[in-house]
Amino acid sequence: MIKIYFLTACLQVIFYSSLLAQENSHELDNITLKRHKIGLFLGNTLIHEVRNTQTGKEQYVLAPTFGIDYEYWISHKWAIGTYNELAFLNIEVEKNEEEYIKRENVLLFSGVIVFEPFERFSIFAGTGIETDPNETFWIGYFGVEYAFIKSDGWEVAISTGYINKEIYDGFTFGVVIGRRFGKDIPSKHH
Repeated sequence: MIKIYFLTACLQVIFYSSLLAQENSHELDNITLKRHKIGLFLGNTLIHEVRNTQTGKEQYVLAPTFGIDYEYWISHKWAIGTYNELAFLNIEVEKNEEEYIKRENVLLFSGVIVFEPFERFSIFAGTGIETDPNETFWIGYFGVEYAFIKSDGWEVAISTGYINKEIYDGFTFGVVIGRRFGKDIPSKHH
C-alpha cells in the first residue's frame, strides 16, 4: 500500500512539475551550467519489514547511509548518472513465510535518468543492484531532489528516494553536497 501512495505522489509531482517547467523554460535558457556534477549523499534509509531477532516481530530500522553520485548533463533539463550508496545495517528480512535473509552493510549501485523540470528541482528514476555478502537484489530507484543553495558551482540539496527491491523496500532521505565542473552546457540561443 505504501508503494502505491509513493508512486502516486511521484506521478503527481512529475505532472505538476511539467506544467511549471513550461512556464520557466525561457528562464533556463540564459543560465550557464557545467556538464558534470559529483555529489556526496549523507542521510538515512528507512526500512520496514525487518524482523527483530529477539522478539520475532516486524519493525522499522533507520540505517545511516552515505553515497557518491555522478551526473552527466546532456542539456539544461536532462542528465544521466550513477547513484551509489552504502547503508550501514545488520538486519533480517522476510523472504517468505518461513525463511529470513540477513542483510549486512549493503552497497547499492544504480544508473539513473535525471529530469530538472525547473531550476533547483529534479526528479530521478533508474535501476541497479543492491548487494551484500549474503545476496544481491535488483532494484528500482525513484526520487526527488531540491537544491536550496547554489553558488559558484557548489550545490546543497535535500533528497528523498524510494528503493523498490525484490524482498523489501526502503526510503532514503538526506542532504547532497554537490560540485559542478567541466565544460559549459550550451544554451538554446547560442
